[in-house]
Amino acid sequence: MEQNIQTKPLSYIDVVYSGSAEQTADCDVTLPEYYPDINKILKCSLLPGIDSSSASGNRITVGGTILIRIIYLGANDKIRGFEQSLPFDKTIDVNDLPDGVCLYVKAEVIQHISSIKTPRVRPITRKRKRILNIKKISPQ
Repeated sequence: MEQNIQTKPLSYIDVVYSGSAEQTADCDVTLPEYYPDINKILKCSLLPGIDSSSASGNRITVGGTILIRIIYLGANDKIRGFEQSLPFDKTIDVNDLPDGVCLYVKAEVIQHISSIKTPRVRPITRKRKRILNIKKISPQ
């Protein structure tokens, strides 16, 4: 019986940092003139997305947008919808960040509160998004 031995490099993932950061964003959504006034908000949803993430020096920079979707009752109790995007940026200071790291970033909305100020303006107050699982993974 003959035994073959193969030698290959072994790579693994070393988590250098794992944490979370919170970014608060408040905004007022104003409907365009050609949209009917808001009588009642049926549903308001926020969908965060990460557009970019980078690590440089001892800083992690994350940028993205939140898609705001509003479903409401307009004039004559007809169901209407409206969407708007809200950009965000977050910089996180990290100690002892090695070079050549790979980032895994996930965004989620923790809480949002919506209310009607006037039939044309609807503010979203205390909208917080938490960037979860910011991991610098250093290939060895």
